[in-house]
Amino acid sequence: MLFALLGLGTGTVIRHTAGAIAVFAGCTLLASIQLTFISEGIARFAPELIFATSVAAVVRQPNSVSVTIGVVLMLAYCASALGLGAFVLTRRDA
Repeated sequence: MLFALLGLGTGTVIRHTAGAIAVFAGCTLLASIQLTFISEGIARFAPELIFATSVAAVVRQPNSVSVTIGVVLMLAYCASALGLGAFVLTRRDA
């Protein structure tokens, strides 16, 4: 559900279907792969890896965030995307 809300916020900001899908896929899938190559410490805060951490909460992964922090981070990502989308929508379509 949080990934859908993140996609909704991204789509509202971009307002172009193909561009929104590309940015959403790039932010959630490709960013975590690229951040892994740059730094392990930063990569653990990528949306995809937060989701993987919460799914694998039964077996603790080294260098990962806890499930509670992962959910709070995803809520923050969604709130910022939806907030930015609401701001842009009211400015453009007002």
